[in-house]
Amino acid sequence: SPPEEFALGLLSGRMYKKNNLGNLRIFHQIKKKSPQSMLKLVLVGGTINTNQEIKKYILAHSLQNDVVFIESLKKNEDVLYFYHLSKYFLFLSLEEGFGLPPLEALCCDTFPVVSNTSALGEIYSDYLPTFDPTQEEEISDYITNLTPEKRTKYIRSAKNALQSKYSWSAVLPLYLKEIL
Repeated sequence: SPPEEFALGLLSGRMYKKNNLGNLRIFHQIKKKSPQSMLKLVLVGGTINTNQEIKKYILAHSLQNDVVFIESLKKNEDVLYFYHLSKYFLFLSLEEGFGLPPLEALCCDTFPVVSNTSALGEIYSDYLPTFDPTQEEEISDYITNLTPEKRTKYIRSAKNALQSKYSWSAVLPLYLKEIL
């Protein structure tokens, strides 16, 4: 077991829709509500560590020891490693396509915290709590108060339902039917 807990936000670059600053503010609120927590935020993405707004927020709130930047993950094993080490996966995009990363997180027994926007709400809201990504206080309260038992129950239930619904064997025939 690792000495620290991680919340993993797989974020990319400076894209506004990824809600990088919102994810950081949510993490900061969680740290304030649970100051004894060893939780760290891992931000992954090419230019995320050069984003001046992110850097200023981290410095202004003394989060230098709580936020870890990783430029990129080189192999699939690296992604799996971080999912498995993470307690939560923050995917609170303001706008998104299909949203495969929360499904990947579930497969690694990591709890995805997901937006109710775009396709994300359609895909995940029947299986997991989904959130308005601008409601940072509500999201941080939810994460702070989520019991280990409830977290495990959500992961197990959503994982079983979504893995079978979105497996290649279930999706590929539908796709081929559409294009042929």
